[in-house]
Amino acid sequence: MAAARKLLVDVELIAATEVAPAVNQVPWSPPRHDPETLAASREREIVVMGYGPLRRTDLADPTLAAVAGAHGVSPAQVVLRWHLHHGVVVIPRSADPGHRRANLDALTFALTPDEIAAIDAISS
Repeated sequence: MAAARKLLVDVELIAATEVAPAVNQVPWSPPRHDPETLAASREREIVVMGYGPLRRTDLADPTLAAVAGAHGVSPAQVVLRWHLHHGVVVIPRSADPGHRRANLDALTFALTPDEIAAIDAISS
């Protein structure tokens, strides 16, 4: 239902203004993964920007822990990398300089298609 509502808002906005938004900022994380919203946004050339990616994720999830272990990184870094693999602009928030540096390290590895699919399945 949330996905349908997000799509409806985009459609209503486009109908009212005849302009598609450039970016749709929504809460996004593995538990909130919604391929339908991503596909519809891409179809309309709307960038999905996900906020609260770590706050809304159980970083102790066994899938995230296994993927993190395979790459020698943290589950938080896996979540950030997963966003990037899906083309979702990710907004991790941290006041801690160490966490900010670690967040950037999400750019130093890649997930396999099987790992991406396993993380996607967390939302099921």
